[in-house]
Amino acid sequence: MPHISTIGRKSWPAMLAFTLMYLFLIVGGVTMVVPFLVMVANSFKSNVDSKEYFELVPKYWTDQHTLTLKYIEQQTNYHLDLFNAVARANESKLEDYKPPAPANAAQVADYRVFAKELPTTFVLLCNRGGLDDTAVRAYGTHPAVRDYRKYLLSKAKYQSLQGVEKAYGIVLLDVEQLNPPFELWFQRPFQPEVNLRMRDFLEFKKTQPVDRLVPVSAESCWNRYLYLNVTPETPKANEKLGTNYTSVETAPLSLRKPSRPPELVKAWEDFVRNDIPIWFVRADDTAFPVWQAFLRKRYQNNFTLFRKAHEDYYITNELPFPYKRFEDISLPKETPLYDGVAMGEWADFINKDLPLDAVYLDTPEQRYRDFMKAKYATAQGVNQAYGTDYQDFAGIYLPSVNVMAADVQTNGRAIKWEFITRNYRTVVNYLLLHGRSFFNTAVFILLALFFTLTVNPVTAYALSRFKLKATNKVLLFLLATMAFPAEIAMIPNFLILKELHLLNTFWALVLPGMANGFSIFLLKGMFDGLPQDLYEAASLDGASEFVIFWRVTMPLVKPFLAYLALGTFVASYSAFAFAFLLCPSPKMWTLMVFLQQMKWASQPVQFAAFVLASIPTLIVFVTCQRVIMQGIILPTEK
Repeated sequence: MPHISTIGRKSWPAMLAFTLMYLFLIVGGVTMVVPFLVMVANSFKSNVDSKEYFELVPKYWTDQHTLTLKYIEQQTNYHLDLFNAVARANESKLEDYKPPAPANAAQVADYRVFAKELPTTFVLLCNRGGLDDTAVRAYGTHPAVRDYRKYLLSKAKYQSLQGVEKAYGIVLLDVEQLNPPFELWFQRPFQPEVNLRMRDFLEFKKTQPVDRLVPVSAESCWNRYLYLNVTPETPKANEKLGTNYTSVETAPLSLRKPSRPPELVKAWEDFVRNDIPIWFVRADDTAFPVWQAFLRKRYQNNFTLFRKAHEDYYITNELPFPYKRFEDISLPKETPLYDGVAMGEWADFINKDLPLDAVYLDTPEQRYRDFMKAKYATAQGVNQAYGTDYQDFAGIYLPSVNVMAADVQTNGRAIKWEFITRNYRTVVNYLLLHGRSFFNTAVFILLALFFTLTVNPVTAYALSRFKLKATNKVLLFLLATMAFPAEIAMIPNFLILKELHLLNTFWALVLPGMANGFSIFLLKGMFDGLPQDLYEAASLDGASEFVIFWRVTMPLVKPFLAYLALGTFVASYSAFAFAFLLCPSPKMWTLMVFLQQMKWASQPVQFAAFVLASIPTLIVFVTCQRVIMQGIILPTEK
């Protein structure tokens, strides 16, 4: 019988009460659903667009500008300094950058041919997620990283993770820790690893598609030097240096030591000595006597000391030692990359003794201009092919960002799909390759469901069916367990299980929650409400007590058992502190414990992990909704 009659519902107090009630329900529903939708939307994002928290639809799905920024962020490996170097910009955050017009097809094709011919120290591998191990994991597993792992684990290389460990002399817990080595070719302090790992990486980089290679800009290093060490204001820079730059951000870099003004000469000398990456510095033959004197001084004019310092490289690579005396040592034509001692010598020579009149710079920009000149002869020929308005070859810069914008224009759908799936793919790979989280969680849930749906009903049935003298006291004891939070029992449970030597076992997860006082109390009430005639009829038919319990009683309380099973599933699936305390070994960690360890991940990747973690519970609720609702309503009606 309804509490309010049909006629009473038409009165304004009743209508107002219903309106307020529905408003509260709607607001409550919105406050539950909207945060989840926000989390889902943010799980498809990256750093450049993750600041827009309350977008229910990621902007890059429909906005070309945002998609272009995300792609540029990816191609510059989420490194702001690298982005500024590639884009010849001085942005403090990528979101403020306005991408240039896309390059046309001819310019993209020429740029790809040029970039593929550059030395490995002139290009960076992009689309790898970051420039170090932490960043690679934080921003998701990118295609270049996936290909790098396949390359090392292929039959042509090391075949297995154990083979990689043996070759590199390192320990890897899983494939997720197998990441490309650190590379920052656009920064002067960077010293690459001189080992087999770096050599393999550079060989792998040569096999990569050209759209995963981004040339390092030497001229942007010069612009950055002027911006930080002279002044960011162009008029003041011209006044200090005696130049007529149109902008500090596009100031040309002289390949040879300038003859004047003196202030510019001084700045160029300081830039070459201390700032430009050594990969771009070359020396002509006039520096050879100074190089010889430098080595003699460094090794106290003792060739034996020189040989001892260098022979490890030749022994390791099974090469004959090429020198017999100091006079045989030639001036390096480029930076010795694979010989760490020789690379250190060359860097020190540039820093201190290299005559600057002998220096000439070999930069990607100048190589690009020479490439254009060889193909089109004049700037007008370039303009005709590209639709640009260059006045001369000196005004031609690397169109890296223009090419990235063109990639978005032509391959936007594939790029967008990669962004949509990357965070989720990263989480799945992490969970599948780390420990046994899925297996442990599944076993824990199945055991918890089994004991919940057997121990609690059997106990409640016994208390209801057999009139024991101590029934009320038992019920009072069971209800008393509800007066204390579960966290209070956590430490005693830990100590007891430790004494029983059950830590890091499934028993440790299942035993503490095997019986639930509240569930037993409710089940007993439901059993008490069942007609006694059913039991008497079953007994007259010759049914045993177990048959009465299993075939008569249990089907009648199936909706409540479904509700109880859902609660057990949610509690077991979402257990973190309890599971982590009783099973500290990573081999026994459940899914939630592993997700809690993803502190290395960026916020969008963490959101993707949370969304994936919520799917099983959502599926269980949706598929069992009718039975669960009956389990909620039935006890209320009783």
